[in-house]
Amino acid sequence: MFCGMTRSLEFCFKFDYNQALQWHLFGPLFFAGYVLLLLKYLTGFIFSYTIDIKITKPKTRNMFFYVIGGVVFIYWVLRLFNFTYCSFPG
Repeated sequence: MFCGMTRSLEFCFKFDYNQALQWHLFGPLFFAGYVLLLLKYLTGFIFSYTIDIKITKPKTRNMFFYVIGGVVFIYWVLRLFNFTYCSFPG
């Protein structure tokens, strides 16, 4: 029933991206996002300089997160029903 994201992130920490992709298609993508956020906050903390991407229109910003959330949800549903291309390894 679960999506495999935790194991995918675990394999990303071990730099085994083939296994990470087998556990969850978006695991390496989320891992890259976490690393970028960490770098953003570290540069802000160390150098007192932050890098910001500003999306001024709330509609555009919300649509971005709705699309990402929708794609991840559809992928989860396909895995839940054991769709052939989205099944767990092994």
